[in-house]
Parts: sequence; C-alpha cells; structure tokens
Amino acid sequence: MIVRPAPPAARCCRLADGGPVGNGWGVNPATGPTGPCQPSPVRRRLEGRAAAPRQKGDGQTVDSTSVYLDVDGVLCPFGPEGASDWGTDYDYADIGLLGVHYAPELVDALNVLSRRPGVRFVWLTSWEDLAPKYLCRAIGLDGRHWPVLRSGGQGGVHDWWKLEAIQGDIERHRPARAVWIDDQLDFEEAAVAWMGFMGRGILGVSPDPRRGISRAGLGRITAFLDAGAGTAPPHPTGA
Repeated sequence: MIVRPAPPAARCCRLADGGPVGNGWGVNPATGPTGPCQPSPVRRRLEGRAAAPRQKGDGQTVDSTSVYLDVDGVLCPFGPEGASDWGTDYDYADIGLLGVHYAPELVDALNVLSRRPGVRFVWLTSWEDLAPKYLCRAIGLDGRHWPVLRSGGQGGVHDWWKLEAIQGDIERHRPARAVWIDDQLDFEEAAVAWMGFMGRGILGVSPDPRRGISRAGLGRITAFLDAGAGTAPPHPTGA
C-alpha cells in the first residue's frame, strides 16, 4: 500500500490528472495564494517566446516544447487492477529484478507524440539511465535516445531534486513551452508554486499513481501542444 502525505493547503491551483498549472499567482506558505507575483526571468523568457515565437531564416515559426516524463506512477502505474483507462488490461514486463505494468496504447500514443516536430522528450525519473537502457526495450517505447536528467548533477537548492533539474534544463535549452508529467507533482508545494510563477508557458500533469497517464490526461497534453505559440493552456480542472 502506498502512503502519501496530505497535499499542502497552500498552492496556486490543484493539479488534477492533466490539469494545467500556470495562472501567474504566487503562493505564500503561511497564507496561501496571494496576488499576481513578479515573474521570474525564466517565466518572462517562456512567456516572451509564447508571445513572439522564434523564426527560422525563411520566416517559418519554430515552436519547441520540452516534455519531462516520469516512470513510476506515470508511465508504469503502481499495482493496477483490471482494465486500463485505455480500454484493455495492463501488460506486464519483467525487467530483471523489476517488473512493471503499462498500457500498450499509452506507449503507442507517446511514441506518436514524441515524433512531432519541435517536441523534445526528456527523462525526469528516479530510474535515470535505466529507463532508456532497459525499460524502453521492454515496453516498446521509442525513448532510448531521449536525454536523461540525473539527481547527482543537482546542487541541493530544492528538497526535491527534480525541481532543480527541470529548472536547469529549461535554462539551458530555452524551450518555448514545457510539459511536466509526474504523479508526485500534486504533493510538491514548491514545484506547484514555481509552475505558478512560470505562467502559461508550462503545463503540469499529475496522474493517479495507480492508473498512470489517462486518455484524458494525454488529450490535455496534446491540446496544449496543438494550441500553438501565444495560446494559454486550458483552464484548470478539479481546482
């Protein structure tokens, strides 16, 4: 049985499965949501790129999006039972000492999404290099060449290493927009607050860890990518 801490009372908005974060409001840990906050340099860069997308030499718009993907509770749910949200039973793959459940339809959908022009998938998971090395081959995911963010490369600025890792990657690669998919997001107050500062340039998805990414959740991610530069993500659900 997985025991999770109660979500903090103060947050920008609740992260439902696929529910976006990015309302431009700050969070005071003592009093809860406050008025509009001063945007961070990274947020100004993301919003500036959304408002004025980069251009190729021939004038064609370049719209890049980085998608940060977790494994446990996201791609591979914990102890799922029965049919998946995708319409069939979960498959099981034995990876040495590890065994994972997954929905083949979700894997196929992520493969299609990862091939879209301008979309860059990044591993942001405690699996680190094990994900591209072993997991991808076992479940059929085309992610063996996706970059991997590692906990060892962080400086301990935040309690949660993933928050520091994604901030550093966005600083280095400067995508027009970003998607962060992690079942723990709904329980990480600092991450939720940071995404609130980032504004409309980032979409947070926090799936049910016993179900993983749902069909509706992937639909929201696709809609965010389809919206195009300069368009805000959908309104939060379940706020």
